[in-house]
Parts: sequence; structure tokens; C-alpha cells
Amino acid sequence: MKTEFDPQITSEGTRGLLYLVYGLVAFSVFYSMVNSTWIAGLVVGLPVAVICTLVKNSAPGSRLAQFTFASALMVMSALHIHQSLGQIEAHFSVFILLAALLIYRDFFPIIVGAVVIAIHHLLFNYLQVQQAGVLPETHRGELLKHGNPEWDDLNAGYFGAQQVSIENRVHLEMNPGDT
Repeated sequence: MKTEFDPQITSEGTRGLLYLVYGLVAFSVFYSMVNSTWIAGLVVGLPVAVICTLVKNSAPGSRLAQFTFASALMVMSALHIHQSLGQIEAHFSVFILLAALLIYRDFFPIIVGAVVIAIHHLLFNYLQVQQAGVLPETHRGELLKHGNPEWDDLNAGYFGAQQVSIENRVHLEMNPGDT
């Protein structure tokens, strides 16, 4: 991977990533329909698309474009994780979108993306510890008290939330080669 900044590669990459951002916003609309997370989808997704469009049109071959799109992809990943109600599969988008930044053939955007998602984790962990609440229309049902699991539960699978009955576990016999 090159360490020299190349405005032409950045300009071409920015154009491609803008379409990716539009696709991520469209996917956010899908999540909004499925999980009724319209407020988060509109308040986060649309401004990200507008900002990326403005940067692509005003400074497509710049470091600003690289860093804006790196940040935008991580913000969209965090939005999808939120809109999917924390599904583990949505978390993989962080790695996929970091890999998309390879289009720039430069390691600085990847570093920026990694820093943005790290700051997101630290900030939201702090907010959760402070019981800062959630966005309107994003939490359904009673929030279960969380604690340390019993070691017996760890052996069968993690049951982090209390009030989960150990009798509800399912045992599945697997043979070599089963997946």
C-alpha cells in the first residue's frame, strides 16, 4: 500500500464511495421500515449523504475527502448496528467498510475510520454507564438487568442477561465436519 497521497486515485475512489454511501442510506431506510427506527435513520443517514455529496463535489481529490468518507462509512456502520437493534451480523459492516477504504490505496483513511469507530465505542460505552438513555422509538420492551454470567452458562453459551432460564437451553449433538 502506498504512503504517498495521490489526488487522482482519491478522486476516483471518492466517486465510487459516494455511491456506496447512497446504498448505505438506502439500506438504512430498509432498517427503518423493519425496526421502526425512522428518526435515527433520517437524523443520521441523510446528513451523512449530504455532507459526502458536498465534499465529493467541492474537494474530490483531497485528504478532506478521504477523511470525510472514512468517517461517514463508520458512522453509517454504527447507524446500521443501532437500527438492527445490535444484531451481531451488523457489526461486521465495520470491517467490510474499513476494507472499502482500500480503494484509496492509502492507509491514512483506514486509520481515521478505525479511530472514529474506537471513539464511538468509548463514547457510547460512557453514555451507557451513565444511563444516558436511548433515542426515541429505538427501545422496545423492558430492559433486563445485566450482570456477570454463571460459569455453567458460559460452557453452554453466554447468557448475559439475568432472568434467562437455564432450562431453555437447547443441546445439539454435532459430528466432526458439522457446521
